[in-house]
Amino acid sequence: LGLEQIKKFIDQSFALGIANCGITGGEPMLRNDIKEIIDYIPDGMEGQLYSTGHKIDDEFCEYLNTTNLTRVIISLDHYKEEIVTKTRDNKNAFQETILAIEALVRNNIYTVVTLCVTETFFAEDIESYFNFIGKFGIQEVRIVMPIPQGKIEGDVKCINAIIEGSFTGNIHVSELLAVKESAVVTGDIVTDKLMVHTGAIFNVSCSMGGQKLKPLVQKDAVQKVAQ
Repeated sequence: LGLEQIKKFIDQSFALGIANCGITGGEPMLRNDIKEIIDYIPDGMEGQLYSTGHKIDDEFCEYLNTTNLTRVIISLDHYKEEIVTKTRDNKNAFQETILAIEALVRNNIYTVVTLCVTETFFAEDIESYFNFIGKFGIQEVRIVMPIPQGKIEGDVKCINAIIEGSFTGNIHVSELLAVKESAVVTGDIVTDKLMVHTGAIFNVSCSMGGQKLKPLVQKDAVQKVAQ
């Protein structure tokens, strides 16, 4: 998405009363305009940055402390350097993540580390992982699982719906539509209530509660039920 599209989405979200804005990717720190995006988060809305730690150093953390971004969520899927570097195909990936965590903690930024459990992570690794990550003084650890995803193209009409995979088409939900963080949704939506989770890709025209909304283009959704 371009910067102006992102700004319009933030404006639309704020107007709907959404209180949290998640900036994710891919890797959002690869964007040259990442500071402009963060700067655009208004008073009354809290920002969250999802990253592997790329380019997060003391200077960037000092900048974050002047913005409405309140926490950074760092992905680290193993405590063994050789596994992380192999998984990300980047010899510097592990050290880059660790240096980012240290900088965030040092600058008193609320720091979350996420662990996605894959086939490279075994039950006996969990204690070692927590012992390793615990020494950094972070505030929170989240464990997530890979989510099976499907793909639907067509028209759907139902009472309630949860979308976790890819959906392209028209969907009419008489009560609640929940769009999970793994979802990619394109098309037209009619629903009474809408919940969009952080990380969803959401490019739709939406009528909600009988009210026609402007087209929403979103890659950083937030957890919110609009009524």
